[in-house]
Amino acid sequence: NAPGANVAIRGFTIKAVTPGSGVGITVTDVGTLLLENMVIDGWSDGMNVASASKVSVSDSIFRNNTGQAGLSVTAAANVSVVKSTFENNLRGIRLDAATAVISVSRSSLTGNTNGVSLLAAGVLAFDRCLIANNSNVGIFANTAGAIVRLSGSSVTGNPTGVNVGAGVVESFGTSGIRGNTTNISGALTAVALQ
Repeated sequence: NAPGANVAIRGFTIKAVTPGSGVGITVTDVGTLLLENMVIDGWSDGMNVASASKVSVSDSIFRNNTGQAGLSVTAAANVSVVKSTFENNLRGIRLDAATAVISVSRSSLTGNTNGVSLLAAGVLAFDRCLIANNSNVGIFANTAGAIVRLSGSSVTGNPTGVNVGAGVVESFGTSGIRGNTTNISGALTAVALQ
């Protein structure tokens, strides 16, 4: 809680004393938060971005967060994630705020129940990511107004690779959605590379 401030947190392991309870990091109010080389393990919610802040996550691991997600965004924040791992969470990433924007690059979402869930009309972009071996859905975008953009990513080994439903999943034609029990539920929107 540092309104308007620039905050960096790096090099910590934050582990729940009682597995499956509490929140590892809650972003209440901050100008910019840089989260680097972190392990956030065993909470209900690993990290909850609950303010319209700018958050940057790099080289971090979110695992065993079983109540909500490894990373939840519940406010109109702008979040970027690079070279990070989301494993064995209820959801790897949960977007639950209209107009929130999350960009994920060179990261993996594996072994979760859902790799990613968009529960509100926000935007989530994947570039060069692996979304694999989740036990329910790789990408859940079945929410009106939700937009997912896929570029150079692999979605494989999930019961359902991509559930488009009421949302929109834009594909630049460079991603592989194969090897799932059902690859795509609904229809992708093809977008030309610019």
